[in-house]
Amino acid sequence: MKNRLADTASDDSRCLWWTKLLRSRLLMALILPVVVVAWNISLSRHLTIWTQYFPTDAIFQSTESNATVSSVVVGTNLSYNIPINNHNNNIGDVDEQKTITIPNTPTERKSNTIIIGFSDDGYKEIAWRWYQELSTLGYTEHMVVAQDRSTVEYFQAKGMRHDFIHAFDLETESLPLTNVSNFRKERCLDYDKKYGNTPARQHQLYKRSLFGSRWTYVWRQLQAGKNVLLTDVDNVFVRYKDLSELEQEPYDSIHAYAGFLDAFPRNIFSQTGFTICGGMSWLRAAPGVLQIVQSLIERCGCQSTLHCHCKCDDQVVLNNIMLLEEPFKIAWDETVTVASSLHDVRWEELTGTCTKTGHRVKVWNRHVAFRRQLDPEVCPDPKLSWIAMPSGVDRTKVHDEWKAACPGN
Repeated sequence: MKNRLADTASDDSRCLWWTKLLRSRLLMALILPVVVVAWNISLSRHLTIWTQYFPTDAIFQSTESNATVSSVVVGTNLSYNIPINNHNNNIGDVDEQKTITIPNTPTERKSNTIIIGFSDDGYKEIAWRWYQELSTLGYTEHMVVAQDRSTVEYFQAKGMRHDFIHAFDLETESLPLTNVSNFRKERCLDYDKKYGNTPARQHQLYKRSLFGSRWTYVWRQLQAGKNVLLTDVDNVFVRYKDLSELEQEPYDSIHAYAGFLDAFPRNIFSQTGFTICGGMSWLRAAPGVLQIVQSLIERCGCQSTLHCHCKCDDQVVLNNIMLLEEPFKIAWDETVTVASSLHDVRWEELTGTCTKTGHRVKVWNRHVAFRRQLDPEVCPDPKLSWIAMPSGVDRTKVHDEWKAACPGN
């Protein structure tokens, strides 16, 4: 009897154990899918954050009509795929987001700032020299945006990080834009002849199309969340500067003085005592900056880089927007007097607040970003100097002539 009771108790115990096991397995079957889904969501969010704050050094190239994915070269030998947006570079279009594949060893980036220069066929050798100079100094965030097919091919042959300013095809075009030598010149030949009665005037229209369209490209990078250091490719970087230092400052845009005395545009200089340079600015991907850049683009007629009427002197437009006109006119923290001699020129940085958006703006100290006609008698402090923009020199020799005139810079 005792043995029978013991066996019964043992059977009950085993039954209870199996019941608990089945229940636990059922519970795991219910919980496991939830855990997997939660893990995937978390991983997706972390990848999104990673790509936002640690963007890769990419060559954005599309050689097929309406392409959605492009091959990217990262560093020296890592490659993977990135998303490509499918529209015609129009302001206000939203890029379609697609999954990207993270390389095994992510590219190290100290900041979210990219250095962008622009070049067409006539400036490609200067752009190559500029690119090498920045690489020698230790920069890895710089790239050049090409205005025409021959420049794209030149940059590809040199192994440079680059992009093509007209990234996408028009539905009405039978050939991809990248197969056209210079899309702007060929497409707008009749337009330029109509509004330019001389070859010199036609060339000026072309140059102004370059000035205007570069801001459309910059706007797209800002919209994508990248901070931009916009620079002319004949500017001389004299030392390495960690670009994260700019991001840590309390300013959303930083600019350079355009000149010393009677700086361009002269009508604005006579009212404000200074003007800012169109070819040297750091821009944060912030709402206020996006509004100003979009206003500039609209005034230049560059809602699309493909418009023939996309043209302007961007330095004139930028100075009017920021220094003279509402609603974006900057309220400066100090009053600047109009200098009548070199002795009276303000060298110190200048700070202010945008009237409409409230974001903070700064103009670099002249020692940091130096813009003036080359003169050995007037050079910046070598301890502060970062970027030199000497005027009145052969652009193919600007680096060597600057170093000869201002040694130590």
